[in-house]
Amino acid sequence: MYGIGERFLGRNIGALSALILVSIPHFLHMTHMGMLDTAISFYFLLVLASFWAVVQGDKRFLLVLGLAIGLGIMTKSVAGLIPLMIILVYTGLNRQWTLFRTGYTIWGLILALLLVLPWHLYMFVRHGQAFLDAYFMTHMYKRMTTIFGSLDYPWNWYNFVLAYEMDFWFNVLLVFLLVQFFFFKRGWLRTCTGFLSFAGIIFMIIISLSQTKHPWYVTPLYPLIALCLASSMHMLIKERYQQILFLLPLAILYSWLTFYPNHFSNDFSPQQKEIGLRINTLLPEQTPVHTCIPTINSFHYYSHRSFIKYESPEHMLDMIKEQGSQTELYFLLEATESTADSIRGSGRIVAENQLYVLLKYPSNIDR
Repeated sequence: MYGIGERFLGRNIGALSALILVSIPHFLHMTHMGMLDTAISFYFLLVLASFWAVVQGDKRFLLVLGLAIGLGIMTKSVAGLIPLMIILVYTGLNRQWTLFRTGYTIWGLILALLLVLPWHLYMFVRHGQAFLDAYFMTHMYKRMTTIFGSLDYPWNWYNFVLAYEMDFWFNVLLVFLLVQFFFFKRGWLRTCTGFLSFAGIIFMIIISLSQTKHPWYVTPLYPLIALCLASSMHMLIKERYQQILFLLPLAILYSWLTFYPNHFSNDFSPQQKEIGLRINTLLPEQTPVHTCIPTINSFHYYSHRSFIKYESPEHMLDMIKEQGSQTELYFLLEATESTADSIRGSGRIVAENQLYVLLKYPSNIDR
């Protein structure tokens, strides 16, 4: 983060953006959870930074751009293509297609394909149509057009996510938007800050248009927001308000102090630990568990067993139909007292005031 900020915006902005990023509560939470959205955030930023280096004249960075796109796709499927979509829209608006008239474009494309094709071809050869249906229909088409594993949120829901998850920094973001509005100059879009702002807006539009919405989808926005905030704050402090410089470390310290006690401890997830250990008392070793609960990484760590994750209960039921009644399976689901009482023979697990049931198929899940 510091390196990218330092290269394109200056050393002070690079340092400030890094401090802002590591004091955004939601970004730290996603990082600590080991979410893939944190990794895709890095490749997202690397693609955009590589493109800006190309804009500044160093077309060798088209190789890095292709490498980052390939790694992004291998990290989280089609999400790795979003920064490329943003670059194409930006290039079209500014009519800068000559940037790609170089042999480095071909080599960058080859690098991306070398990373992406082997695994995709292997999966297609091994699974055929089932892979295509899951990859393109389920994880691309259905996520955009239907509510898939999430609640029915309004189109502007991510605005509320940012307001809640960014805590103090969301107020600073609003100030940044006002500053950009009042100090807007012709040609601003061709500046680095303008390009990053444009990328953030397009990304926000894309995830807002998707019918499936999850709070972690906004994670790639945070590095862009940190760079834009750092640039704007540096401009205000340098040119007009140097006397408020001492407030910056206080603001960052406030964000850390209000976030760390709640989310960072030696035992990050006591609830998941309790569930994992309880499952070990109910099931034989090495018996896999099927679930649609998203935080399965912690279950796996504490129980030392395999967890098979599904996007929704409906997908688990589809799998049951495919397996037939001859296969013995175990499912972990969140439940209420009424639903748990209605299923005879289920294993009850209570952790941090949340009730779970462990179901055995075909014994008691048919209900």
